[in-house]
Amino acid sequence: MKLTGERCIERDLLSAEYVGELPPPLLIGLPSLVLLQLVARSPPGEDALVLADGMRVDRRTRPRGAFADQAWARLIEAKKAVEAAKRAKVLPDGLQQLETVLLAGGADATDLPPVLAAATTSELPPALSAVHRPLYDVVYKMAQQAMFKDHFQQRVFEPLSGYTQPASYAPPTPQAGLTELL
Repeated sequence: MKLTGERCIERDLLSAEYVGELPPPLLIGLPSLVLLQLVARSPPGEDALVLADGMRVDRRTRPRGAFADQAWARLIEAKKAVEAAKRAKVLPDGLQQLETVLLAGGADATDLPPVLAAATTSELPPALSAVHRPLYDVVYKMAQQAMFKDHFQQRVFEPLSGYTQPASYAPPTPQAGLTELL
């Protein structure tokens, strides 16, 4: 989440000042964007997820329990929706729109940094809403867990609230997404 947050700051979608306020939508938006990355990098046509470190999790190796079972079902649903959106040619063209709506975390545009607010003005098409809904469902449940909030505070919020762009920073092209889908 920290690295994705840094990329969002570098693209001016987030600012260190906004992050420093620790707005509740950030607790939803940033993890949702990271979960999009998870489902996007996972092998198509399989009920398996590939974590950022390359570890593969499937039906046999996944965690078990009430929350884990619900999260698994919703993540696989989102993964299948990404695959369907690719087949329908809605992705990768709609990637930036999906990413910014996820990152906004359900906040009103007036409460967001200007670049993010401007990018989240349109409603998602049904194929992208089918990706958005299950990811938000998982994150809303995660955000209710004290352990998640503590981790987010220490490992994501605190480092990002003081993050500045590197001196060698070059703005990305407008078409570049934050998530690798291809």
